[in-house]
Amino acid sequence: MSRMRTTLPLFPEEALPPPATRSEAAPRPQALAHASPRASVVAETLWLGVHLRGSTQLAAESGLERVALALAQFSPQLSLEPPDGLVVEVGASLRLFGGAATLRAAVARRLEALGTETWLALAPTPLAASWLARADGGDVAELAQLPGRLGELPVEVCRWPATQAKLLQELGVRSLADCLRLPRDALSRRSSPALLQSLDRALGRSADPRRAWQPPAGFDDVLALPAETETLARLIEGVDWLIERLGLVLRRRDASVHRLLLSLCHANQATTRVALVLSQPSRDVAHLQALYAQRLERVMLPAPVMMLRLSVPRLELDAAAESGELFARRTPAHPCAGVPQLIERLRARLGVSAVFGLCLVPEHRPENAWQAVNSPGGRINDAALPASAVHRPLWMLAEPVALAGQGGQPHYQGRLRIEQGPERIETGWWDGRDVARDYYIARNPPGMRLWIYRERIGARGWWLHGVFG
Repeated sequence: MSRMRTTLPLFPEEALPPPATRSEAAPRPQALAHASPRASVVAETLWLGVHLRGSTQLAAESGLERVALALAQFSPQLSLEPPDGLVVEVGASLRLFGGAATLRAAVARRLEALGTETWLALAPTPLAASWLARADGGDVAELAQLPGRLGELPVEVCRWPATQAKLLQELGVRSLADCLRLPRDALSRRSSPALLQSLDRALGRSADPRRAWQPPAGFDDVLALPAETETLARLIEGVDWLIERLGLVLRRRDASVHRLLLSLCHANQATTRVALVLSQPSRDVAHLQALYAQRLERVMLPAPVMMLRLSVPRLELDAAAESGELFARRTPAHPCAGVPQLIERLRARLGVSAVFGLCLVPEHRPENAWQAVNSPGGRINDAALPASAVHRPLWMLAEPVALAGQGGQPHYQGRLRIEQGPERIETGWWDGRDVARDYYIARNPPGMRLWIYRERIGARGWWLHGVFG
């Protein structure tokens, strides 16, 4: 029996509607009016150029990084143009923000809120957007319009090397239009290849790959006070402002903080540092402000403060525990949900060393069977709980107290009545701190339940080691 073989080489193409049908089903985006009267932008790939005026001061204050962090909410594709510019790919964000005009206005308002003076420009290529922004040259709608619009710009906006700029000046080139009119072969022989390459990238004739800007791993911001002060209210006001700035960064990056460091800078004294370590990562601005307000109440300042600096070495990007699920079920709050915040407030009020957790240690001697840990409420690797521990008190004395005795019977506010015991503990001979004890649970006449023991060697005295609740 012969087997028939059928081949369908054009099936992927024939299975789809013809190009005319697809174009009718998915029409091109409509033209969008822009803030600039000279153009309306329609482009699938659209770049927003941002030029920061007063670049020297902004660069000294890391203003470019701050602007990039503020504009990250409009697009994740940003590229810096140091020292005073950056470009943002916003073509994919037009639909989200309601069009180019709305997005451009939102960017302008955001930059105005930062207190920066900027020029904006939209263009199909990043380099063209950057050049137009430097000259405040408006927006360009399509690639075909770039030669004419870029030709109006002076060659200074390109920031070519000084040798190339001098050569163009000797040739009488004053604008990009003059440069584009020059014979390409002659220009390539007399100038650097980078000049023609930059023109090709700006006009969209060649690819222009960009290194994506990555936001900083931490946070660092400074507030210079208008006058030196050591008033608590003024300091708290400044710290609250810095934490609000931190909160904006945390919301934009969906992050939390675990460790913070506040530096109080003085004129002629060493910097006072106030560290804050949280029990668990948080981005609650009000909670952080309250913690630092309590910490500052306990700080002794050697001199008035002239500047505040808040630093976070690393942002915790996994904030799923706080953000919750989109369709989370309504479940009753956990009874211990507020314990970490309580611990942090107690530490801010009493000091870090005054509040700690407890961890079990595999040791039979009661005074060595536990140790303090610095992260109460966190995950602790406890040792296995011995069966006899259920009969031991939570209130253990720092040092056993000798009990008076009459006729071999222990006394504490009266004669003690033995209720349970003995539990014999005899260990530690290998480290020179050996013990040999018989423990009992006893009750005195007022009704207190005590954990006592009697030495099995030596004077065989009675000792109080713990108190039951």
